[in-house]
Amino acid sequence: MCVNGKYLLDDDENPKIEIFKQDILSIIDNYQSKIRDWENELEALEEKRLSSGFTSKEEDIYVDINNFLDRKYSAKHYISRRF
Repeated sequence: MCVNGKYLLDDDENPKIEIFKQDILSIIDNYQSKIRDWENELEALEEKRLSSGFTSKEEDIYVDINNFLDRKYSAKHYISRRF
């Protein structure tokens, strides 16, 4: 990877590069885990909505999770810069 004319990620002997790669992979894993958790919670709320209905708090949570996942799975298929 070239940054400001310097090849930073091509030096595999640099221990900082391995730490950087591990940090990036950790961020990705955590982000994917959060999305899976929200998807599971959304499914559980959807089942409850169909069977017995929501409380107002559950409805707010349902809407928030739905909106968040809609933004993450938009037509552009990108990950937000805010993660």
